[in-house]
Amino acid sequence: MILKRCLILQQILTNMNYGKKSLENLYSGIAGKPVQPRKHLNILGEEVQINVSGEREGNYNITTAYFDKVVNPMMHTSKADNHRLHEIIFKRGVESDMFREDQSLYNETAERLFEYISNSTDLSKFCERIDDRDFLTKAGNLFLERLKTTTEFDYLDLLNELYDGQFTYDKYLIDKIRPASTFGQTRGAGGPGECFFAFFFNGTKPKVGDIEINNHGIELKKQGGRVGKNITIDDGKRLREFIEDRASVINYVKEQGGNTISDLFNGIKEWGGFTGTHIKINNGFFNRPIEDVMSVNSLFLSQLIGTFHIKQYKEKVGAFEYVQIFEGTRTIGFDSSVIDMDPFDMIKYLNDKKISFKYHSDKGSMFDGSGVTINMLKNTRATPGRVADVSSSLGSLGS
Repeated sequence: MILKRCLILQQILTNMNYGKKSLENLYSGIAGKPVQPRKHLNILGEEVQINVSGEREGNYNITTAYFDKVVNPMMHTSKADNHRLHEIIFKRGVESDMFREDQSLYNETAERLFEYISNSTDLSKFCERIDDRDFLTKAGNLFLERLKTTTEFDYLDLLNELYDGQFTYDKYLIDKIRPASTFGQTRGAGGPGECFFAFFFNGTKPKVGDIEINNHGIELKKQGGRVGKNITIDDGKRLREFIEDRASVINYVKEQGGNTISDLFNGIKEWGGFTGTHIKINNGFFNRPIEDVMSVNSLFLSQLIGTFHIKQYKEKVGAFEYVQIFEGTRTIGFDSSVIDMDPFDMIKYLNDKKISFKYHSDKGSMFDGSGVTINMLKNTRATPGRVADVSSSLGSLGS
């Protein structure tokens, strides 16, 4: 793209012979109105900083000599090389399920990815690395190691460290691209981030689940992603009823013969429960009298329900070794063995990592009835109450 712009500029300067006339005036004439000065509006003869590597590196004036020495050699030598680099990037894209094999090397997403990489690092060196299986394995191992850490990290920092680049956030490539194998699917379609993380960190798309990096399954959730599986509308309605009027729901459950918190959560007779899981947990808290749930604050209740949902999610989806959450350039992860913990232990572990469950909300409502989401706390300094409330509940309720 940059080279194309250079060629256009060369044609303008050569064919129209504007000499030192400001491009600002040229663009103003084309636009039919004054164009404000911008950095790219350089006039012929002005010195600009051109970042090119090798023997052509240095400062150049925008003159025909600049094009003869810098732009033209780059264009004339790059056609075959660019095709080869496109092939390497496309091959990696197929491996990571970003592209299908029958797509063009120059499809829209491939061109956007190619430009993103070429604007962020040395393209040739980058392609050498992604074409090196040992390097990709190293990249994947470093990523998995970061997921095991106790705090969030910026995955673009790791990307720049690995590829000696200056990669920045690209919403289209990170959030919008979906795995090629799931094109057209509504159920089971791929989610945000899957292609991006797989492409750069030696990932592939497994038959079941989100990503595999170095043969380790990762369940990837964008901030606010739901963790329930097969949670029905009725489950959500019952949970909303309980949130809005605990006393009435408790009385109804007791009429159905329910006496414990477990009966309230999992259901009994005509009361279907509100976890949607029917998972039985051997924990003294759930064997307590149903009235004891009145003392559980709403925040901690969402944490408890979240543990039920994510346990069922793991059971339904199948084996995965890590859970990863991301938002923007921030990400955090944890080993899936955490999901097998007692709910109170799981809540404490995730709370220490600044990970929390929340009721899914829509259009400003506290809860829209569709389940529970998993989240990184955005700013723990600004929201100490959230962490403190959970810690307080853990201490007072016990197990």
